[in-house]
Amino acid sequence: VSAFNTDDAFDWDEGFQGVHQFWFAIQSPGNANDGYGRAAEQDGATGDENTTPFAHPIISNATYLGAGQAATPNAGDGSQLLLFRDNTGGEYYNSIFSDHANLGVTIEASGKVAGFDAKTRLAEGDLILQNNLWYGFGAGNTIAEFAGGDDQAHTRDYLSDAANANRVADPLLRGISRTAGSNGLDPRPATGSPALDPAGVQEVENASIKRTSYAGAFNATDNWIAGWTALEAHGYVSNEVVESDIIYITDADLPAGQQFSWTKNNTYILDGMVFVKPGSKLFIEEGTVIKGALGDGDNASGLVVTMGAQIFAEGTAEEPIIFTSEIDDLNGSLTELDRGLWGGVVVLGDAPTNNATADGTKLVEGVNEIANPEAYAKYGGDDVDDNSGVIRYVSIRHSGINVGDVAGNEIQGLTMGGVGSGTTVEYVESFASNDDGFEFFGGTLNTKYLVSAFNTDDAFDWDEGFQG
Repeated sequence: VSAFNTDDAFDWDEGFQGVHQFWFAIQSPGNANDGYGRAAEQDGATGDENTTPFAHPIISNATYLGAGQAATPNAGDGSQLLLFRDNTGGEYYNSIFSDHANLGVTIEASGKVAGFDAKTRLAEGDLILQNNLWYGFGAGNTIAEFAGGDDQAHTRDYLSDAANANRVADPLLRGISRTAGSNGLDPRPATGSPALDPAGVQEVENASIKRTSYAGAFNATDNWIAGWTALEAHGYVSNEVVESDIIYITDADLPAGQQFSWTKNNTYILDGMVFVKPGSKLFIEEGTVIKGALGDGDNASGLVVTMGAQIFAEGTAEEPIIFTSEIDDLNGSLTELDRGLWGGVVVLGDAPTNNATADGTKLVEGVNEIANPEAYAKYGGDDVDDNSGVIRYVSIRHSGINVGDVAGNEIQGLTMGGVGSGTTVEYVESFASNDDGFEFFGGTLNTKYLVSAFNTDDAFDWDEGFQG
């Protein structure tokens, strides 16, 4: 968070690199050397610009707000929201640039040494601006206006290129206030915002970037600058709880030894791998929709019911419980060919397997790479009647993304490790998994009415002494 500075909110130089996500900037009028500062001034070096390493950071999900469209524009420092100078490269993805009194962006065409300037970096593919939202500039809300200036044809051409997927549209932020005590600063996108359209969001090919389904630094519900910043302490930040039916669930939201209820008036987004920990019970009401957030590897999303925990997902034929991808609108936009969009559902129990380990336990593949293995990824034991709960009238869709760092560790639609006969699994569907529909690693589970459709590997797969 960078707020109300006399110069730039963010400034890089001298070969700056690194990978960055969720940057928020807001400026105020009258707080700069001659008016107000930029949201970002991006330079290559302080010398002749031709020394290496060249500046090339990667930024995703930034929200940059200038000093306001009504601020007095100036021709000097702060005349544009973003300035790329000297020989800088860099990458911006899935960001929101808005609310500035003059221009949106300038990419300088001259450097201290000929051929070493930001325009050259743009032409050579070392300066990338893709899948960003632009809106709210005093110079105007067309690319020709906010990327203005006689020497900016290259910038206008780049932003207008459909391949770069930059959009000019109002992000519909809930509130932009620069007044202390107003509690009016709320940079979350409101319902209907184009920032919340996952079709406009690009997956960044970098393992350090968390994949999101929204543009900007904020999703629809989490005003993460609240509670800990000076902006909060001085009363700038909105403390409104958004009455939304979308609830993001992280692993930290389910501490061990507690009871949780998910109800059908909400849609739950699994933000990463979420573990129902030992001693906990998760109750899911009929008709509830649970969606896995975008992400793979260590950032893959899924639900894991650990050994010693229980799940009671009890849908009905009229109101099934649905697990699916965050990008599924449930209206047929995804087909049987849309596979591997999130992890899946894993249930781990204490029933026997034929694992060769000394205590008869094993760690479930993939999940063990992103969990506390001994606490959360272990399965197998000696309790044939072990009870992990009830899964009835549940549809699991579009699962099977790779989990963890090792390739080939897809989890199935429903993965069951050492699940005992005390558990009920009936009327369960696995649809369009990128691996198996159902896989049983040992255990004594009895099942009825299972559907496995359009999976890339086996419909049903058992191993490790499965019985039942």
